Amino acid sequence: VFDCEDKKLIRDPKTQIVKLWQVSALYLEDAMNDDSREALCRMEPGRPTFSHTATGALQETHRFGPALAEVLARRIYGKRFCSRSVNETRILYVNAPKKAEDKGLDDYGEHKRISSSERKCIRDIMERNLSRWDYTVGIITPYTKQRNSVAGSIHRLMKKYERTEDMDDDVVTVHRSQGREWDVVLFSVTDSFDERYFTDSNRTDSLKLINTAVSRAKKMLILVGDAADWKTRQGQLIADLFRVAEEMDPEIGLEEYLKSAGTERENEE
Repeated sequence: VFDCEDKKLIRDPKTQIVKLWQVSALYLEDAMNDDSREALCRMEPGRPTFSHTATGALQETHRFGPALAEVLARRIYGKRFCSRSVNETRILYVNAPKKAEDKGLDDYGEHKRISSSERKCIRDIMERNLSRWDYTVGIITPYTKQRNSVAGSIHRLMKKYERTEDMDDDVVTVHRSQGREWDVVLFSVTDSFDERYFTDSNRTDSLKLINTAVSRAKKMLILVGDAADWKTRQGQLIADLFRVAEEMDPEIGLEEYLKSAGTERENEE
């Protein structure tokens, strides 16, 4: 993690090698190769090289259900990948169109990486479901700025209703979500007007990042983003997920959705 001063090192061609600290360990073999290392330092990783590295592929999961496993099998794991979960993982979406206020650069000349409409949608979902707390909820986003924005909104919501639950550790970036799981995951895609970085699944590292985020969900995955825009895009994992997801009905509570997610798979068995 780099602070503002450290970013000067990243931008300086003489010290670009520090960028290797931001690259996945999957690129270890490439980091040993002069030509590949140069591309990694420009933050332009392609597919990792495994000429001398032993690899294995995940073949089954017990965390999430067949619907999500099927999408991930097509895009990441291969056709042999399947779910052994006794429950289905329901995939829903909430449409959060991009807003003009989120366009442009911040004070440091970088993309804002914030979606105010997604933040509001997430807050509304949480507010409508505060009457229950029988299942775990995680809110995941690719960007630290969006994470902090959403976390602040949820904190104010809890304070408003005098709730004692502390969700600060359950509002996380994708990197912080690794190794964890929740019954319900709200994935704030954080659509950008300018470019897609972590959400562009044509990038190998971004594809794995998206996989990490959505596979944290055990019973229900809720995509929060500009659905109309994503559904028109081809060759993108997030677009595939939006296309197979059903739009969330604000009149139906999370608990009711979870009950149906738990019985559909059992009926199939």
